[in-house]
Amino acid sequence: MLHFPLTTEQDVQLTLAEARDALIQKLILLFEALSKHPPEEFINQIFRIQLPVKSVDMIGWLMNQVIAPAVYWEDRSGEFEIVGVGAAVQIQGQTRKEYAVVIDELQSYLENASDFVRFLGGFQFNGTREIEEKWKPFGAYWFFVPQLEIWRQEDVFNIALNFIVKAEEQLQEQLQRLIRFLKRILWQENRPKVQISGYVRRVDVPQFPQWKQMIETALHIFRTTDRDKLVLARCSSFEFLQPLNPVEIFRRLKGATPQTYHFYFQPRENTAFVGASPERLYHRSGRLIETEAVAGTRRRGDTPEEDRQLAEDLLASKKDVREHDLVVQSIRHVLQQLCDDYDVDSETSVIKLARVQHLCRRLKGVLKPNVADGEIIQKLHPTPAVGGYPTHNAEESIETLEPFYRGWYAAPVGWIDRNGAEFAVAIRTGLIEQNHLHLYSGAGIVEGSVPEMEWEEIENKISNFLSVVQRLNGSKHH
Repeated sequence: MLHFPLTTEQDVQLTLAEARDALIQKLILLFEALSKHPPEEFINQIFRIQLPVKSVDMIGWLMNQVIAPAVYWEDRSGEFEIVGVGAAVQIQGQTRKEYAVVIDELQSYLENASDFVRFLGGFQFNGTREIEEKWKPFGAYWFFVPQLEIWRQEDVFNIALNFIVKAEEQLQEQLQRLIRFLKRILWQENRPKVQISGYVRRVDVPQFPQWKQMIETALHIFRTTDRDKLVLARCSSFEFLQPLNPVEIFRRLKGATPQTYHFYFQPRENTAFVGASPERLYHRSGRLIETEAVAGTRRRGDTPEEDRQLAEDLLASKKDVREHDLVVQSIRHVLQQLCDDYDVDSETSVIKLARVQHLCRRLKGVLKPNVADGEIIQKLHPTPAVGGYPTHNAEESIETLEPFYRGWYAAPVGWIDRNGAEFAVAIRTGLIEQNHLHLYSGAGIVEGSVPEMEWEEIENKISNFLSVVQRLNGSKHH
């Protein structure tokens, strides 16, 4: 593999316009160097040119782009943020593969890449159902390295151009194509004003009578098998008068949901999967892994006193504590298999988000040597928070009961690089498809669950998301 000094360390941070010109200059120099080597020396190598830039409004920049695919990711702490367009390399399939097979394919590119090269993407939740038409642009799995990306670590910003050199194409043609790509990018950050019309139609799958039957069936399963919990979901589809602007919807969602993972995956124009998830699947740095058990829900109070009372009610609820304990037990069992050593919070805490609060326990450990991300995902997903308990066969039970295809809802989404990875559970999500917004949300069903109450819990979650998009006349939002 060839390695060139492609990352520039300099004191002066560039504007985006200056960075574009500098990227082109460095690109020309790089291709001059490449022309002196046979192509087989750098086949499938991801090259990267990276430059420091001044502070960038990443959402504003994304709103101006017309190039797909596009991606945005921000971690829950707000310390790491990345936005990108185009694909230097992408891995996608319409039929399910083992997580380890997909991750191994990503790692084959990453093993010789720089520390900063990341694949971003996700997986479908369901395993055996045929992919619904609206989910086909995403596939059963889809990961890509952005062609151009801007990323921030705390208050330090960088821009990077990623690309692979193809042996079968003339170097000069590849160079000119990359320069044309850079010139197609819109470099301004001003946010255009976007109006969103009201929705004209709503369709729920399932409707309440079928929902009630689903829960009664689940309760019967609990009484007659070893199952203790199933998470059942709904899809509520809203039709609008005009095609929706996915970035504008995401911008509003992000602004209203602090302290969550924010993600945006856009495979083509006017189609995007967006979310603001509170739930980490895991974070890995080297062999260190962090994960958590999140379950049980209460709304936030209108006053500090009411908020405290709701939190105390959540901590005292036998149903919610039992539901949460099942998640803790499941993740603890996984870490016993994956780790040489692990630790669990001694007490359950309450994490408070903008509109809801949840029970939470954090777990961390040191992975055994040679434990790879594919195995971690395989064992952790689906957690009891989005699947069921015991976790084996949870997906099959869900597919039997739910009358729709989940797509990427409740599945792992995130990033992976050579030295680490972070995945969130894709809850609090919406699929934007032209003039349709499909909202997905679920509820944990355990012994004692009441269909009407579980329906209302999901209704609140859906309304909270929809209220970000538009004002719902006459609706109350928690």
